[in-house]
Order: sequence, then C-alpha cells, then structure tokens
Amino acid sequence: MAVAALAGVPAVVIRRAREHMRELEAGAQRHAERDAVQRSLFPPDPEPCPAHPFREAIEAIDPDALTPTAALELVYRLKDLSNDLDTKPNRPAP
Repeated sequence: MAVAALAGVPAVVIRRAREHMRELEAGAQRHAERDAVQRSLFPPDPEPCPAHPFREAIEAIDPDALTPTAALELVYRLKDLSNDLDTKPNRPAP
C-alpha cells in the first residue's frame, strides 16, 4: 500500500484496497481457527484383526520342530479350521 501511495495511486483506491485487505485477513483468520487441527495426509492405521483360531494356529507353528507326522496332523487341523471359516453365517458361499 505504501508503494502504491508513493506511485501516485489515488487515496480512494488505496483506502478501498486496505478495506479489502482487512476482509481477506479476517477471513483467513476465521479459516485458520476453524482448521486449527492439522489433518493428516495419510489415513489412520486400520484396526488390528481380531484373534482367530486359524491365525493363532499358524502363528504357533515352528516349522523347524515339526516331524512329518506332526506336519500332516497340522495340515488336517488347519483344514478343519479353514472349513469353519467357510461355514460362518456372514460369509458368502464359494
């Protein structure tokens, strides 16, 4: 504004520019107050999956300690748990 006055811009134009500048600054202040909480660019982390017997059985496996017979028994147990997943009421049939 000071440069405009030095350049010979009429006082009415400078006065109107100052009014407009105050309006813009007030709007920016309101906008800043409204959005005071910084928003993340990334979505929040998803909730962890609830514990399920199938997942627990997989996590409990120590492949280095399995004998062939124990591995076969484990396959049958996991197959049974998998079949239980397919028979849940809210799960569509394959």
